[in-house]
Amino acid sequence: SCETPLGDLSVDRSANQELMSTGLFEVMSERVDSEEHSIEMHLPYIYKVMEGAPHPYTIVPVMVGNLSPEKERQYGVLFSKYMEDAGTFFVVSSDFCHWGNRFSFTHYDPAHGEIFQSIENLDKAGMEIIESQSPDAFLSYQQQYHNTICGRHPIAVLLNILKEG
Repeated sequence: SCETPLGDLSVDRSANQELMSTGLFEVMSERVDSEEHSIEMHLPYIYKVMEGAPHPYTIVPVMVGNLSPEKERQYGVLFSKYMEDAGTFFVVSSDFCHWGNRFSFTHYDPAHGEIFQSIENLDKAGMEIIESQSPDAFLSYQQQYHNTICGRHPIAVLLNILKEG
């Protein structure tokens, strides 16, 4: 199970084993787990949202790291069979642009006004592409702008899941 301050979430051991048996997954090391925070930030929200669920549910926590476009497609195909099950939902989240020298990202288009307006325009363009559900368009956007979207790889996996479905 996954512990949260609100209560524990049960892991779907069968689905977890099925995914591990593909050889495409690995267990996070304690070092990586201690440095990572995205899953631990989401689990209490999932617990709270599902608190009144009319039936028992399980989770399969998956951390998506840096992937090539080919791997994003491969995981999209793999996960697409789970998307076909009406009882399954995916939680994918991300913040968007991290701007400044410390992030090695200082894209600025003066045609959109001040820096914050340029960033807002860049992020909104990315969101519109995500809403179009086109993994190829999202890849092109990333190749063109290199926007520092932390969740770009899980987003791309989700877009590939949707493309397969």
